[in-house]
Amino acid sequence: MKVALIGFSTKEYMPYFRFYKKILDELNAEYDYFTWNRYDDNGKIEKNEYRFEYFCTENKFKKIVAFIKWKKWIKQILERNKYDKIIVLTTIPAFLLNNFLIKKYKNNYIFDYRDSTYERIPYYRKVVNVLIKNSKFSCISSKGFLDILDDSDKIYPIHNMSYDINQNQAIHIDFNDINIGYFGIFNYYDINKKIIDTLKNENNINLYYVGASIGENVLKKYVEKNDIKNVKFKPSYTDDVKRDLYKKYKINFVNAAYGNNSFNATKLMPNKLYDSLFYKIPIIVSKNTYLEKVVNKYNIGISVDDDILYNISSYIKEFDYEKFSKNIDQCLKDMLNEQILIVNKIKEYITL
Repeated sequence: MKVALIGFSTKEYMPYFRFYKKILDELNAEYDYFTWNRYDDNGKIEKNEYRFEYFCTENKFKKIVAFIKWKKWIKQILERNKYDKIIVLTTIPAFLLNNFLIKKYKNNYIFDYRDSTYERIPYYRKVVNVLIKNSKFSCISSKGFLDILDDSDKIYPIHNMSYDINQNQAIHIDFNDINIGYFGIFNYYDINKKIIDTLKNENNINLYYVGASIGENVLKKYVEKNDIKNVKFKPSYTDDVKRDLYKKYKINFVNAAYGNNSFNATKLMPNKLYDSLFYKIPIIVSKNTYLEKVVNKYNIGISVDDDILYNISSYIKEFDYEKFSKNIDQCLKDMLNEQILIVNKIKEYITL
């Protein structure tokens, strides 16, 4: 039994990739995995890794050319190696391979869905639902996506967390200063510009952007141009040091505000939520999003719009760490139950 695990970026940009890889390794499964060096992030290629070497710019036409080249490259390998089972991560690679998957692996592939950027295009949304219908089963990273997908008994929630997670990762926080941390790829420029404008040069407030920017770092240029002193940009990191960085910068709010103007942003459950849960740090999210529903249900943070500073100040005044900690534990428990269910299904799929 040989499995193909198909990603669409380098391992560093796919935390969910490691989740599947861990399961395959635990089962001693024979597998190859596929990555794409899209942003010139060269690293060591492992013996069972196929890596597509093609720099992908943000130019739409050049992106399309890159996608066509990737599709040709991977189809040749898949057809040559004749894998027994396929796990395809994220929508665009599944969309590009949809005819191949449905024709040769009907009811025998896992589709991992975690982005709804293009679902406003009727044909694209139709293909997504056909992919789910013809999969063995499909995983969704946010139940917010259920609003835009057809009803199906093949859909299961999946979380960006291990199923044997060490829940003793909490970081002691205080509010002597307010340190708001955005960890990951810098995007969602408009909402972050709004937050920066609202909090710029406020005493005892610092905003940290830790990670990389896709393309030109417009946000950093804006901060430098406007001489904003309390916004700090830090370099990319690896997951094994992320908790240490949260401690180093004394982060006491996780910035997961993506705005609500983007169709996709209103549906997401980003990695930043799991940082908040694992490290027991309150989270800041945007109003009118699925993430806001989760945060309000468990009372683990605040949602903001035009009243950012007021909401932060009010939250701190009423903050009760013991209650907050219990709420976090309950949220993690509920997610862990869902995670164990999907892990068992994945293991069953691989071994049968």
